[in-house]
Amino acid sequence: LEINAVVQDGEVGPCLQVSWSWASGVLGERDMEKLSGLFVEALEAFTRHAAGPDAGGYTPSDLPLVSLNQAEIDQLEQLWRNDK
Repeated sequence: LEINAVVQDGEVGPCLQVSWSWASGVLGERDMEKLSGLFVEALEAFTRHAAGPDAGGYTPSDLPLVSLNQAEIDQLEQLWRNDK
């Protein structure tokens, strides 16, 4: 089983393109339909989670203009949440 995925910029924004290839003697068309359907379900669940308020926070790569490690960022986020 080989899965290749790439995000490309499109007219309406980034677009995920996925291609699948497999040995037909090992996996059948129905197997691949089920597997790819589960893959899509997982991506949709991930997307729903990422859109939620508790989906995580910033990482050092999100803040290139400051020199903070992950622990420092987490502390600042906690302080900010407690100030609200």
